[in-house]
Amino acid sequence: MNLEDNVAKIKEKIRNSFHKRLVRLGIRDDQINARDEEDPDFKKAKAAVEAILEDEESFEEAREEYLDEVTFTLFNRIAGIKTMEAESRQLVPEIIQIRAQHGDKSFAHNVWLEENKVQSSETLEGLDNFIRAKFNELSDELPLYSKENPYDLLPEVHDLKDIISLFNEEISLDDWKKDDILGWLYEAYNKKDYQDFKESGDKIEWDKLSLSSQMYTPRWVVEFLVNNSLGKYWLEINPDSKIRGNHDIANAPDEAILDYKSVEEIKVIDPASGSGNFLLYSFELLSEIYEEEGYTDEEIPALILKNNLYGLDIDERAVQIARLQLYIKAKTYNRNTEIEDINVVSSNFHLPEFDKVKDQFAIDLEFAANEREFLEELWNELREGHKFGSLLTLDDKLERFMKNKKDGDDLGLFDSFRDVENIETEVLEKLESVIANALDNNCSSNFIKYQSLDAVKFAEIMLGVNIKDNDYAVNKYDIAVANPPYTDSANYGKELKSYVNNCIVSEKSSRF
Repeated sequence: MNLEDNVAKIKEKIRNSFHKRLVRLGIRDDQINARDEEDPDFKKAKAAVEAILEDEESFEEAREEYLDEVTFTLFNRIAGIKTMEAESRQLVPEIIQIRAQHGDKSFAHNVWLEENKVQSSETLEGLDNFIRAKFNELSDELPLYSKENPYDLLPEVHDLKDIISLFNEEISLDDWKKDDILGWLYEAYNKKDYQDFKESGDKIEWDKLSLSSQMYTPRWVVEFLVNNSLGKYWLEINPDSKIRGNHDIANAPDEAILDYKSVEEIKVIDPASGSGNFLLYSFELLSEIYEEEGYTDEEIPALILKNNLYGLDIDERAVQIARLQLYIKAKTYNRNTEIEDINVVSSNFHLPEFDKVKDQFAIDLEFAANEREFLEELWNELREGHKFGSLLTLDDKLERFMKNKKDGDDLGLFDSFRDVENIETEVLEKLESVIANALDNNCSSNFIKYQSLDAVKFAEIMLGVNIKDNDYAVNKYDIAVANPPYTDSANYGKELKSYVNNCIVSEKSSRF
C-alpha cells in the first residue's frame, strides 16, 4: 500500500471512532439527546456543533463538519508527536511509538506509569489518561494540544489504542524522519476528497476553496522566490552580507539602496501559507542572517517566530501543520527554545451574530453610536473570514472610519489614542478585552471565546499590528511571498464570484 492508502485507513478509523463517541455522548446524526448533560466532553462537543450550525443549513451538516475537524485534529496531534519523537529529532521521548521491550507500550507510557502507579489498574493501563497528560504538557507551547481547542476530544480508549497501532504500522519509521512528512501526510489525507470534488464538476465556493486550490510547491520554487524577495531585500540593506555567495539572488545590488533596518524588524508574510513551505524556508534564510549579525543559537529561533514570520490561510488544518512545522523547525535548531507564540492563524473561525454579543461590549465599554456601528461592521466582516480569508478588506473599513472621525475632529471612544496611523491597535485591544473578559465562563461561551480570539489574531496580522503585552506597535510587512491559490475564475461559485467582483469594484473606486 502507498502513503495515500495508509493515511486513508487511519483517517477512516479515527472518524468512525469519533462517530461512535458522539453517539454515546448523545450527539446523533440528526439531533442531540444527552445521556449526561454535565459530561464535560458532551458540553464541549455540543457547544462546537451549535456554533458551527450558525454557518450551516442543517444540524446534520454541522455535526459532519465537527466530525471532520475532530478527526483531523487527532490525526495531526498524533502525527506531530510521531514527527517530534523520530530518531532524527528526539524532541520528546517516545510517546506513540510502541516497542516490545517496553511491554508493548511506549517508553514514555512506562515512565508515566511509574509516576502514576494507580493507573496500572485502569483500562489498557490508563492509555487515554496518559495521552491526555502528554497533550496537556505539549499545550504549554502548542495550542493544538490544548483542552481549550474547540476540536479537543479523545475516542474511547480501545479505539485510541487501535489508532495508535495504525500510526505505527502503516507509516514507516523512515517516513517519520523526513523533514516534509507532515506536508506529505496532509496531501495524502485530502487526496480522495480532492478527487471526489474534481469528478463532481461542482463550482468552487468557500467551503471547497482550500481543497480545490492546494498545490504542492517544489523546494526549488520556494527557494527561488524567497531568495529573490527576502534575500534580495536584505542585500539592499546590507550588500556585504554573506548570503550573496550562499544563494542565487538575481540583480543583487553592490551598495545599500535602502535605509538600515535590523533583522529583528523585518516582517515576512505569506497570506496563503498552506502548510508553511515558504515560512519554513524563510526561517532558514533568516537564521543565516541572524547568525551573521552575531545572535546566539539560543535566541535566534524565538526571535524569528516572534518578530519575523506571519501567515494566514483559510484552511485551519493547513495552519495546524504550518504551526507544527515551525515549532519543530525552531526546536530542531535549538531544543531549549522557549516559544511564546507562532504568528500563523486560520480564518476558519465561527463568530456569533453581533446581536448575540453586543451586550458583552457594553459590559466593558460604552460606545458612541458611530463607534458601535463601526465595530459591528468590523465584527460582521470578520464573520466572513471562514469564507474569504485574506481577501477581507478590514483595512478599508478602518481607513473609512478614521477618515470620518478625523474629519469630525472627534475620536470619541478612541480619543486618547490620537495617533491616527496607529489606531488599529486601539481597536483590536478593545475587541480582545471584551472577548477575553466579558464572555460568561461556560462551555458555549468558551467555544465562542476561543474562536473569537483567533479572529482578533487574524485581524491583527491582516492589519499589520501587534497588541501583545501592551506593545502597540504598527508592523507593516516588508515582504509578501506566497504560492497563491490556483483557481480558475470560470469555476468560481456564485458567492465567491460576487465577493471577488465586489472587491475589484471597491478597489477601483478607491483609486478615483
